[in-house]
Amino acid sequence: MRVKTGIPNMDCLIGGGIPSGSTVLVSGGCGTGKTTFSIHYIGNGVDDYGDLGVFATFVDDVDKVLLMGKNFGYPLEGWNEAGVLKIIGGAPGRLQGFSGEADVRGEDLTDEMLDAVEDVGADRFVMDGLARFEDLFETRRDFVTNLCRLSRELRELDCTSVLTCSRDVEVEELADGVIVLHYAGKVQKERFIEVVKMFTSLHTDRLERFEITGDGFVLTEDSGESKSSENLKKMSATADRGGSGHNFRKYLEIN
Repeated sequence: MRVKTGIPNMDCLIGGGIPSGSTVLVSGGCGTGKTTFSIHYIGNGVDDYGDLGVFATFVDDVDKVLLMGKNFGYPLEGWNEAGVLKIIGGAPGRLQGFSGEADVRGEDLTDEMLDAVEDVGADRFVMDGLARFEDLFETRRDFVTNLCRLSRELRELDCTSVLTCSRDVEVEELADGVIVLHYAGKVQKERFIEVVKMFTSLHTDRLERFEITGDGFVLTEDSGESKSSENLKKMSATADRGGSGHNFRKYLEIN
């Protein structure tokens, strides 16, 4: 079974959608569109497919998430009040929706997020800001162990999850799927999306162009047709996972 993101022209790149129960990491630098992708994933789930959801943020205040959703046409606040979508978390020191304060243990927050998924009966889960979440653990090992537990228990609940963070090879190896967002360029900045892996799925091996518009996260219909994107396709077609980023940087240096 596939869980569709509902993002225009996205699902065809990953075999029709995300495999149900998978944990997918959406990674990239600051401003690449990770939160926007996540809001579309959870919002389209409620709006287009009747999926219940939990959205946990460790980057922005809940009010900011609600505003972003409203700007993209998603009535997140109304869904939250109706119980079809639960939004919890907040910027460091301003967590909402948890029983403890901002200095609670990461393990305790994980338990509460899993409880929220069960209480809502959530089909979709988002954690925005994995790096900030890691700060709530005493050691890296504790964080990684907990992340494995979170992924496993979400799968057992048949909840398909999207987690966001900056590039982190160790975490990427733990995820069922990895989607990387690029936003860079010397002469003119462009946005590209790269599906590094997607468990049990045939997926594109090319970098495709996307835009963030007033409608949000959109893969352009002519994605990959320009000269610049053709160069990226050739690079990614011959690169292994470790070389992809190197080739992308090389492309940026000459364009």
